[in-house]
Amino acid sequence: MSKTLTGRLRDFASGCRGSMWQSRDDTISLMDEAAEEIERLTAIINRPENDDFVRGVSIEAEHQAQRWGDDHDIGKNGWDWFWTIGYLSQKATAAFEAGDYNKAKHHCVSTAALMKTMHGMVQRHEALAKSNDT
Repeated sequence: MSKTLTGRLRDFASGCRGSMWQSRDDTISLMDEAAEEIERLTAIINRPENDDFVRGVSIEAEHQAQRWGDDHDIGKNGWDWFWTIGYLSQKATAAFEAGDYNKAKHHCVSTAALMKTMHGMVQRHEALAKSNDT
């Protein structure tokens, strides 16, 4: 059975610990393959999925995380989340009323993805509050 790219990269890193360089051709081939995989995954994350809602939310949440990062969300309070979610849901409503159904679906997905991110932040704050109580 063929190893995954991640497994091969780990093996490569382990091999480099014992010697200064592995075969140059092996290195170039492995790095090219890694770059292709990164490009493939980046294309998935940056391409909106509007028809499969659950898949779209997952992809959009990852897109938002890559674009904005944790630092952007960690300092938000509940009202910051409320206003951002309201803004996005308003965009979905406006697109729906204008008959731009693809854009309306996208804004529904992006709003739900933001709710997913908020849910994760609520969990982090809850865990922090519990650890402070002990």
